[in-house]
Amino acid sequence: MNEKLLLLVDYRDYFYIACGKGDACLDVQLFSQQLRRLNFDVEVKQFSDISFLRDNYSGWWVVYQSSEDPQLQYKSYIEDVILGLQWQGARLVPHINCFHAHHNKVFMEIFRDLSGVPAVQTISSREFGCLEELERGIDLITYPVVIKPSSGQGSAGVALAHGPSELLCLARKLSSTFCFKEFGKNMVKRVLGRPQKSLHRRKFIVQNFIAGLKDDYKVLVLGDRYYVLRRGNRKNDFRASGSGIFEYPPDAHKHLRHILDYSKEIFQAFDCPLLSLDIGYDGATCHLLEFQFMHFGTFAAERAEMYYVYSGNDWAEIREPCQLETVIAESMAMYIGKKEDKLL
Repeated sequence: MNEKLLLLVDYRDYFYIACGKGDACLDVQLFSQQLRRLNFDVEVKQFSDISFLRDNYSGWWVVYQSSEDPQLQYKSYIEDVILGLQWQGARLVPHINCFHAHHNKVFMEIFRDLSGVPAVQTISSREFGCLEELERGIDLITYPVVIKPSSGQGSAGVALAHGPSELLCLARKLSSTFCFKEFGKNMVKRVLGRPQKSLHRRKFIVQNFIAGLKDDYKVLVLGDRYYVLRRGNRKNDFRASGSGIFEYPPDAHKHLRHILDYSKEIFQAFDCPLLSLDIGYDGATCHLLEFQFMHFGTFAAERAEMYYVYSGNDWAEIREPCQLETVIAESMAMYIGKKEDKLL
């Protein structure tokens, strides 16, 4: 009997678990066809089609997406629906923690800390919900440090601070939630001697700076396929994300085994069907700079002429173009199969 699978698309009938061909979504018809080929009984619905009074998806696998709309309003709606499905007994792919980490670097760092993987702990972060929390702990920070907004893409808002005054200046701008109404209320509270609300409540993280990195590696893990892309840093900058300076093997081969072994260790520990990794390598140690489970770009896979699979205690290079709908469907099937095996 085929496994029942609910494929959730957005209000445009788009599916964005990974963003192929620039920023285009997957072909929903082709993707669902590939899932059916892999023996899933697929039902395609929009999020708003779900009625918890009428429908019961207990025991179903649910493949869903996230959203990067302004202020993440639609993402919040998606979370409501998938939490309801999980409560009802559906099995989310990926699991809810993966979704919550999307566009949420604060939770991403919490995910890192709770992963139990020693290899990812070379990056140490502190998370803050407002500027005042940073001010209280500013003397405990060792410099230089990297400061990041909790949401954003392409290294937007990411900056390097060399001391307390520079860090506070960057954090004040990054965390600002100023509005005249709240400012006026604070003025009244100050006169009355009452606690004032912070006007800097946009959450952010501060983490140790890994010196000497001239590039990083974007690794996409799609099931058992590993795609690797080297990204050079921007000119006179420590950031590689968004630089547009790309390079594929063979030049990456001198570090390739280290990068692949490291990626495999993380992927096996993180319990997910798909994974996007930003990895720095200083010549001796790999550093997990950032990671994402969904709604990531697939440029590294689409541009590559090869991918790598781990077989017989070694890595094999497979030269084959990436057909996203097929590869991602197979990745989902592989992940679900492993979950089913654990239930037996």
